[in-house]
Amino acid sequence: ELQLRATDRRAWRLRYAHGVEEPWRFAPRAGEDPAIPAALRGTLIHGVLERIRAADELSRLLDEAIAGVDEPPGAEELLEPGAPYRIALEAEIERVVTGERWQSYVAGSHHRELAFLVLAGGPPWRTGAIDLYRPGENPCIVDFKTHRIAPEGVEEVAAGYGVQARVYRDAVSTLVGAAPRVLLHFTHPDTVVEA
Repeated sequence: ELQLRATDRRAWRLRYAHGVEEPWRFAPRAGEDPAIPAALRGTLIHGVLERIRAADELSRLLDEAIAGVDEPPGAEELLEPGAPYRIALEAEIERVVTGERWQSYVAGSHHRELAFLVLAGGPPWRTGAIDLYRPGENPCIVDFKTHRIAPEGVEEVAAGYGVQARVYRDAVSTLVGAAPRVLLHFTHPDTVVEA
């Protein structure tokens, strides 16, 4: 909510004051597959990343993530095992979970989908969920971004997540007394930017 408010007051007012959903939540953007809106793609990738322990679980976890969502018309065929879209989606997730960065994220103590509610200091309170948090001497937050973008577009898109990074950093700082690093891991180009 805060991110949208900072970047687009009109869209924020429509969404949070009037309950109007943005078209991208249910309709594809230019260049996207018409049957797989960005929100569905993100839900599926996050559904796997929050539960996966080994790469050989990927197909099963993706099946479970797909079963847990309402698919728009035409999506079922694209998400069936062996379909080109499904193969590309699995390859993207596999690149992430077999990479060195992922291994560093999940080695040792870490928390996935870590929910938080910060009441300290009074209103406005903050609530949310962190995709992956590594506690310790050098705490680190990893937020997975599922945009279908080229590597050269990552910096520009990452710049729009400053408010979200600040909320996450403040929440963890309040809880543990140390400011964590915040990494934005873009899954499509498998690129990481520090926020």
